[in-house]
Amino acid sequence: MSTQATLLLDPEALNELAAGSVLRMEPGERLWKLYFLRPAANPAAQAEHRIYTKLQADGRICLASYTVNATHEDGPPIRSNLAIVRDIPEDTLNQLIWQVVRQSQIGPDELEVIDLTSIDSFEAQVGYLRGKQA
Repeated sequence: MSTQATLLLDPEALNELAAGSVLRMEPGERLWKLYFLRPAANPAAQAEHRIYTKLQADGRICLASYTVNATHEDGPPIRSNLAIVRDIPEDTLNQLIWQVVRQSQIGPDELEVIDLTSIDSFEAQVGYLRGKQA
């Protein structure tokens, strides 16, 4: 498992985070951790599973999880299997992540985790992520 942003962040992922199109950010909220599952066995499929988490103003963790498939033409990527959980304990979140890894039949090295917990504002987090853009 990669816990550093070793791969460059897809500009489309950054745009959807900044715009709140998948995980809406309210005042006082910030991102928690971002998870990207990128199966290496079939890179031609250009599919990945993304799990975005945020720390809500009341201290609870919220997540949005979905699969994104690249289109073969220059159209926008196709999102599917969107799930949103508004209140998930951190230990349950960790169990869920490993369950998704096992069910996806990917190795732990195909999971990239971007830990944003030490950055204290959403704006600063977006600035940090812009430096990781492809």
